[in-house]
Amino acid sequence: LGYTIAHQSVVGDNPKRMAEVFQLASTRADIVISTGGLGPTQGDITRNVLADSIGRPIVFNQEAMDE
Repeated sequence: LGYTIAHQSVVGDNPKRMAEVFQLASTRADIVISTGGLGPTQGDITRNVLADSIGRPIVFNQEAMDE
């Protein structure tokens, strides 16, 4: 696609460290992509930590899910 990956981080299930990485990434890039840790189980904390660290709510989009 022609994009350059400038930074890459690996973070375990540590909410404080995860929030630090998301906050730092948001200062370094226009787009932050997170993979892994986004499964359907109750133990997955990634989406909640991301929402909290950027001060935005999680929004469920049924139309996108139907696609």
